[in-house]
Amino acid sequence: MRVFFVNSSKTWGGGEKWHFEMADALRDAGYDISILALNGKDLYIRSLSAGIRTIPVYITHLTFVNPFRMLSLRALFRKENPDILILNFSSDIKAAGIAAKFAGIKNIVYRRGSAIPIRNTFLNRWLYKKVITQIIANSEETKRTILQHNPNLVPLEKIEVIYNGLDLEQFDNQPVYEIYPRKDKEILIGNAGRLVPQKGQKYLIEMASALKMKNINFKILIAGDGPLESSLKQLAANAGVEDHVVFLGFVSNIKAFMENIDIFVLNSI
Repeated sequence: MRVFFVNSSKTWGGGEKWHFEMADALRDAGYDISILALNGKDLYIRSLSAGIRTIPVYITHLTFVNPFRMLSLRALFRKENPDILILNFSSDIKAAGIAAKFAGIKNIVYRRGSAIPIRNTFLNRWLYKKVITQIIANSEETKRTILQHNPNLVPLEKIEVIYNGLDLEQFDNQPVYEIYPRKDKEILIGNAGRLVPQKGQKYLIEMASALKMKNINFKILIAGDGPLESSLKQLAANAGVEDHVVFLGFVSNIKAFMENIDIFVLNSI
């Protein structure tokens, strides 16, 4: 069986980790696997390094209105003829999903990893009724929010919950070391996630302002990278809490990160 994963993310996060690990596991199980990713970005580089067939694509939110790129994607899917296409972003649905639909691909799957309601727009109603054939949700809450704004968007039986897996042996074998040197018995508050609007790190900066006003000795450690890094740092500076918020960048050893903090804050939205 030939399975294509399409993920146009510019940064590495939970969705990219899922696509990479699932593709790697299916490849090892004997499936014919390809990953379509942005050339030179984290997922593309990791997939190539792992020996997974990796195809460079360039997909943005407006690719679906570019006839030349859409025809190129359709030609690719007609040539490769995958049995299953697994998509990551709404932009991937609009571009690769539509192109695959017109290329005659029968199984077009959207994997949704955020519990955020899908907007009830004409385009979304058409996409989820005519293009997407199945949805993978990473939790029951994600499944519920998919239909929150339109209970008839897709039949409930088309949504399958598949929880993210965790390699406990690999986690246990990770070394523990000091991520950040604690100073003066300060409280260390941690958060991990891509620096994008839906992760809500701006609320951590608001929290830092409130804690500073109460004269609490603390540091907020944010693990992750993404397009909002510069604006979040500026937001912290404007709020006068840049000395209380530490941006660690991408952290591969989450076990060490968790061992170093006192309080872990889940992503706000």
